[in-house]
Amino acid sequence: MTQISTTRTSLLEAATRIVRQDGAAQLTLERVAKEAGVSKGGLLYHFATKDALVAALLESYLDDTDSQLRASRETDTAPGAWARANLKVAADDTGAVEGGTALLAAALTNPQLLEGAREAFGRWQREAEADDLDPGVGTLLRLALDGWYFACLLDLAPPQGDERAAFEAAYIRLTQGGSK
Repeated sequence: MTQISTTRTSLLEAATRIVRQDGAAQLTLERVAKEAGVSKGGLLYHFATKDALVAALLESYLDDTDSQLRASRETDTAPGAWARANLKVAADDTGAVEGGTALLAAALTNPQLLEGAREAFGRWQREAEADDLDPGVGTLLRLALDGWYFACLLDLAPPQGDERAAFEAAYIRLTQGGSK
């Protein structure tokens, strides 16, 4: 990894930590630079504005999610493959926290930054509907994961232990039994 990409990654990680720990209102370029151990000029080299920083957070999350979904689908082509790939991606708690943080930061700092997320979620909805499952089941599964995702992100009684295992097992059963 080059120094430029290492610094950029460090800045994105610092921004994520700040939003997670203290909220999007505390996200400033000065604070991100300090948290990352980078000069403000170094930060400005990568992100000229807070909007550019938040947009990069969101773009990174969306690109990573798309890559993970594609990789999971390469090994599973049976009906419900997209839904199972989505569960695998959502079950990665680290990715969920980073992605949710990016979504919240965009929503709270400049909702116009969510346009790329709206496009991605629209694309994912079309994938859910075209997953060789009943389209209603595909949508139900996508929305169930969205709910689980935000319950975990915001610590709103997310299922843990046996409850989480039961949720995942029920989800998988629906991906296998809801074919057209």
